[in-house]
Amino acid sequence: MEKERDGKLPFLDVMVRRKGDGSLGHAVYRKATHTNRYLNAMSHHHPAQKASVVSSLLHRAFTVSDADSLESEKRLLTTALRKNGYNQKMVLKRAENVAKLHARPPMERHTTEEDSVTPAAKLTIPDAPTYRLAKYLAQSLQHHVGRTPSFVKNSAHFIDIIRNTVIYDNEIMVSFDVESLFTNVPIEESLNIIRELTDCGIPKDFPKLVEHCLRNSFFLWNGSYYEQTEGAAMGSPLSPVVANLYMENFEKTALESYDKRPSLWLIHVDDTFVIWPHGEEELKRFLNHLNSQHHAIQFTMELEKEHQIPFLDVMVKRKGNGRLGHSVYRKPTHTDRYLNAASHHHPSQKSSLVATLVNRAYKICDSDSISSEKKHLTSALLRNGYSANMILLVAGNSPT
Repeated sequence: MEKERDGKLPFLDVMVRRKGDGSLGHAVYRKATHTNRYLNAMSHHHPAQKASVVSSLLHRAFTVSDADSLESEKRLLTTALRKNGYNQKMVLKRAENVAKLHARPPMERHTTEEDSVTPAAKLTIPDAPTYRLAKYLAQSLQHHVGRTPSFVKNSAHFIDIIRNTVIYDNEIMVSFDVESLFTNVPIEESLNIIRELTDCGIPKDFPKLVEHCLRNSFFLWNGSYYEQTEGAAMGSPLSPVVANLYMENFEKTALESYDKRPSLWLIHVDDTFVIWPHGEEELKRFLNHLNSQHHAIQFTMELEKEHQIPFLDVMVKRKGNGRLGHSVYRKPTHTDRYLNAASHHHPSQKSSLVATLVNRAYKICDSDSISSEKKHLTSALLRNGYSANMILLVAGNSPT
């Protein structure tokens, strides 16, 4: 049993306190062992995960704190998040969005030299009015994606496809990438494709609902709200599905209207892996053909270098016997910074990080590259504070 002390008593993550008028006040409660260490802004995690950390803490502040404690809670959060590497202006802007949702006064703005560069602050997609509808539509339409032979679901699926592929000396490995696909997806053409799916069993009102989501996208920048008039919204659950459906149709039209075919054509959303047997000059003409299909859909092209080329997170390389080797690919900007072992996260999250990296190594690497990848991972995880015993334990439980 725990009794109130100094007129205060914690319950869940709420500190309940007596007020002079006999009512009960409430504020955010943290245990004495709490360290204010969160997912560091410099860690190698997706920006959406870092933004989610800030949003979750701010939503809790506005939900739990009363008027007397809210300002001090916001100051505490701002200080803690800055210590974890987050930009103050980003925190303040997100707090303004949260404040609007909770009908509370926003944080006071403080400008510092560090925050002199104004980033584009977009409206958080989960807060958008059409988010839940878009999520429902995406789940229903997802069943109609990936019905072409060229569809690549993920890296493991890609490796299953190329494992038995043979490449000849006169063939070229090339990657085509669509520039800013989501924000350039033609809305009307995409809607026409979805309308045709009503013959495949989707409800007849789906196209109108999809159109409602695509034509009602808004974002916040520099204190003003804007309507997105072209393309699909970044971060919307509907955007990847619409983009996939459009690109599958685009691919069919583009390939059938050209007189020469690639030996292999594989596509994952906006990334394409191609083996081309007709020489570089014909390849340039093929690129021009792709870019002439629609003014909004423009491709860039990357040729293999030193007999290898990246696709997704896989480095594909030629082997002496005409087969394709594969290993984990990291961009040149990759830092090997992960969730630190000393951070204030549940142990299951840390062990999950190690397991994810180790499992990816076994799924992507071939027998020639798995040893060097394991050495790389061990070195990187040791630098992030993980013990050798833990790494070996997780690696020992992974498939071989």
